[in-house]
Amino acid sequence: MSKNRNSERDYKYSSLRTGEFDEEGNNPTGSLIFADKRLRDQDASLESLEKTVSRLGELSLTISNEIDSQNRMLTSLEMDVEHDIEKTSSLTKKAKELVEKSGGTKMMCIIVVLIVVLIILVFLVIYS
Repeated sequence: MSKNRNSERDYKYSSLRTGEFDEEGNNPTGSLIFADKRLRDQDASLESLEKTVSRLGELSLTISNEIDSQNRMLTSLEMDVEHDIEKTSSLTKKAKELVEKSGGTKMMCIIVVLIVVLIILVFLVIYS
């Protein structure tokens, strides 16, 4: 792209670079060399900018792919969590039904107290 511009410019100004003078007797070579150098510097800057934009484009595609991957993983995780919540809810419901069938919380408290008393008695028998 820049090579085409450079070759067109070289062709256009080749006769003036040889030291020829224009109609007024001025030697425009100095200003043309300066303009040519300026254009070459601009071309180099544009090429650098093109490379940078290209790298940014590649980076943005990589980031986009990573975001898509993360979104898929989050969706999968969300489905797993919802499934686990349903299972936990079902188990909690079954546990409540079991407590109600066994006499409710009053009976559970009595069972816990009797287990504690049993542990104390076993401890006393072993260490006495």
